[in-house]
Amino acid sequence: MAAATRPSRLAALALALIAASTGAAAATLQEAQRAFDHGDFGRARTVWRDLAAGGAAEAAFRLGLADDLGQGGPPDPAGAFRWYLEATRLGHATAQFNVGVMLDAGTGTPSSPLAAAVWYARAAAKGYARAQYNLALLYAEGDGLLPRNVALARAWMRLAAGSLPAAEGHLAGLDASAADAAAGALSAPLPLATATTPAARDGAVRDAEIVWTAPEQPPGTRFFVELVDLFRKGFDHAEYLDVSAAAVGLPAPGRYAWRVLTVDPAGHRYRASPWWSFASDAAADAAPDEDGPPPPRGRVKLRFGSADAKAKSFAAELAGDFARSGFLVDARTAGVERFARSGVSYFFDDDAPLARDVARVLPALEADDAVLAPPPDVSQPPGVVEVRLSGGAAS
Repeated sequence: MAAATRPSRLAALALALIAASTGAAAATLQEAQRAFDHGDFGRARTVWRDLAAGGAAEAAFRLGLADDLGQGGPPDPAGAFRWYLEATRLGHATAQFNVGVMLDAGTGTPSSPLAAAVWYARAAAKGYARAQYNLALLYAEGDGLLPRNVALARAWMRLAAGSLPAAEGHLAGLDASAADAAAGALSAPLPLATATTPAARDGAVRDAEIVWTAPEQPPGTRFFVELVDLFRKGFDHAEYLDVSAAAVGLPAPGRYAWRVLTVDPAGHRYRASPWWSFASDAAADAAPDEDGPPPPRGRVKLRFGSADAKAKSFAAELAGDFARSGFLVDARTAGVERFARSGVSYFFDDDAPLARDVARVLPALEADDAVLAPPPDVSQPPGVVEVRLSGGAAS
């Protein structure tokens, strides 16, 4: 399939201008807009600068547009790029898209398709259709450090097609090229960026934006994302995705960690990226080796019968032991009155070592008693060991 041409920067910015909202400080922004509409660009820029200094993302975005499109003076791409970056600090999705466009085209800043993909992905994860479209085109082509991945291109383009007719037209071509894509072996994703920005619904609560990439994978492979509170305060976000970015609401400032896995549900296999830790009160990329509590060692499900009081009591004891050892624990009754015997199951080949370690700590069980369960369904997370308890101890 011939490579599609991404929309021109000027056209993309014009669309962004039409789509821009007025934000929280509507009255003052309206004042600036009235001055702008009457050709008083100096007054408009003065108001926008004052608002931007106070943390108004929309005002910084408008200053970027004015510099980029030469409104009230000659075009200043470098200045536009700086203002767009200021707006992105507060989570402005259109500004994130425009930063991606400028990095993609090498305007106002050196060209970097990989960096462009990160900024497109951050906006795309928030539902910004033009970012989803441009990111799909980057993955369809592959460019430099960004690997070609037709499956990712199709997933992003499918999301964009709900809003953009042009995306619908590209889907057929991507479907046709998928059959020709050279799928590689199952491999771990590569985390690219972590940032936190104020949530639109409440400036005191922050959203985590996480971005990763991956080369072509075997057919049917999906991504599984985990984002946890490192201090184990109860926040545990986990979901399957077909795309390469996510925006996750955080309950409070703190230290968190995330990783992403490629999962082959038909083959009992997965590959995991390293954990990345970050502080939710700083909008900056976080290195994977930053100080802080260690990420979880895995997930343990403890199950016991509703009529088995001894098993329930033992589960409470085990839950505390596993939690102190660094595991995420889910202890609850199962849909039976009691299990005939205790046992340990795992669902992916890669979890066999963890399951054997868990079996060793249970009375009357050995490592070899950990058994591989039937192939997992599409909702079964990797990294999980299930323990069934009977009579308060293994028997």
